[in-house]
Amino acid sequence: MEDSPLCSGTLIALQYVLTSVYCLGWFKLDLHVSLGGQKNKDQGSQKSERIRAVEAFRHPLYNTTWFTYDVALLKLEKPSTHKPARLADADGSDAKSGTKKKWLLSLAAKVIADDECGNYAIDLDVFLCAGTERGKGFCAGDTGAPLVSNGVVVGIASAHPGEANDCGELPGLYTRTSRVWRTFGGCSGLLGRRKEFHNRHYSRLGPEGEDNT
Repeated sequence: MEDSPLCSGTLIALQYVLTSVYCLGWFKLDLHVSLGGQKNKDQGSQKSERIRAVEAFRHPLYNTTWFTYDVALLKLEKPSTHKPARLADADGSDAKSGTKKKWLLSLAAKVIADDECGNYAIDLDVFLCAGTERGKGFCAGDTGAPLVSNGVVVGIASAHPGEANDCGELPGLYTRTSRVWRTFGGCSGLLGRRKEFHNRHYSRLGPEGEDNT
């Protein structure tokens, strides 16, 4: 997300980007989303796009204390020309806290068993943990990025207290998409059920960040 260099997201429908509620803090600005490039804020590629976000929707069960249901959608001003993700590359960490990479990265992360994940996550029905060896994991800038298994987005990188530590010191916490998919209405039915989706399932935020529900 171009005007908030500390966020990532996934195109899940031609006009919708899946991300973290944390990322909506920048929506009161003139927020744009960069799509299709290999570099951060890439506009040099013929395939890259820069599209303004015009509406934002946060999950109604989002908890500001425990970061549960840390899921949000951005509506783009116009449809993207890119294919919405089933197979997506998760943006990985550069293993140095506070250092932003020019090139977007990916990381092979191992899902951690629930009994160990329970040491870090308050609600295992909502969260899953993933990480690799020490020093590798998602960092600032990766919040909202996808966790992908067998070509399917299964998790969304969540903002959480551990993110303030050095990258990879703690397992990454991801919101399970399986737990929030009913709220999304499903990718395939998203645009066709737009009215129901906006009015019933998400809290709608206007351009200044106010709650319009």
